[in-house]
Amino acid sequence: MLVGGVGGIQTCTEGRGTIQLESVYKGCKYTLTLKDILYILRNKNNLISLGCWEAAGGKYTGHNGKLTLTTKSGSHIV
Repeated sequence: MLVGGVGGIQTCTEGRGTIQLESVYKGCKYTLTLKDILYILRNKNNLISLGCWEAAGGKYTGHNGKLTLTTKSGSHIV
């Protein structure tokens, strides 16, 4: 599958699936299950869709270069 990026750059995905991402926030460990992700071999950065996070009931805030993800139950996890 071909995907587009910033500046009109395009690249191909190597796969699609579900992954589990582990996070530690203030000493507590959380496991996030990300579904329908695209794997792009040459991409050196990881991206998360904040729109999808919000559509699933989560919230997010950003300040001083840090992003906080909050679950729909109110727990801060990242």
